[in-house]
Amino acid sequence: MKILLKEYNAKKIKTFEDVIDLHQRFEVIHPFQDGNGRVGRLLMFKECLANGFVPFIITDELKMFYCRGLQQWPQFKEYLLDTCLTAQDNYKAQLDYFKIKYKPKKFFDRTEERSSLREIHEMAKSNPQCAAVTISSMKFTKERLM
Repeated sequence: MKILLKEYNAKKIKTFEDVIDLHQRFEVIHPFQDGNGRVGRLLMFKECLANGFVPFIITDELKMFYCRGLQQWPQFKEYLLDTCLTAQDNYKAQLDYFKIKYKPKKFFDRTEERSSLREIHEMAKSNPQCAAVTISSMKFTKERLM
C-alpha cells in the first residue's frame, strides 16, 4: 500500500486513468477485512474531485461492467475506463438536470483514442473469443469520439 501511494503521490499531474489505476490497484491490495469496495470507490470519488474531474457513482446497472473492468484492467484498460466514463456521463446528466455547473476537462487526446481503437480492433481479429465484447466496447468508445 505504501508503494502504491508513493507512486501515485509522486505524479505532479494526475490523469483520469491515473485515478482509475489507483482504484484498481487499491482493490487488488484489499487492505481491509470488509468494505474495500466502498472505501475504494470513495477514494476514487475523492481523487476525481481533488484533480478537477467530474466524479461518478457506479450504479447497479454498471456494476457487472465495473467488476469485469477491474478484473481485466491489466490487459484491457478500456473496459474499466469506458464503464467509469459512462458512469461519469450519468453523473453529469444529474448535474445538468439540477443546473449545477462543472468545468468539463479533457481526459484523452482524440488521436490517442483512435490509435487505441485500432489496437482493440487488431486484438479482436486475433482473439475471436473476446471479439463480441471488444466490438461492443469499441462502439461505446467510438461514440465518445463524436
